[in-house]
Amino acid sequence: MTDLKAEIENAYYKIQKAKERKELLIANKTLELIKKDLDREESFKNAQQVTFSFLLDTIKVDDVSLFSASSTALLKTCFKLAILIASCNESSFLYPRLALLDNVEDKGMEEIRSQNLQKLIVEE
Repeated sequence: MTDLKAEIENAYYKIQKAKERKELLIANKTLELIKKDLDREESFKNAQQVTFSFLLDTIKVDDVSLFSASSTALLKTCFKLAILIASCNESSFLYPRLALLDNVEDKGMEEIRSQNLQKLIVEE
């Protein structure tokens, strides 16, 4: 019983560490992407950290989750793109290697900002 308990704890620890590493890859890529936005959202330009929770359905930049509609659309698109990139680069990801980015020209985003985002997607 002791050996089995230790084996289960070890497996759980490995799963947690792998999850944390994957979440960090996604968060860091999202951070990198939002910093390439035009200077429309001060919080994005000087951002230090992106955090997210699938359970709570949240994405935060430096612990802030409320942005203008266009900045929120951009953040969500960058997050989806970060998941795709991380999934393509890391074979152990179980996320699909397909992204539907349906709000690139949404939520009142100005044309030049949308075009910058599209250029960023193509570059990535």
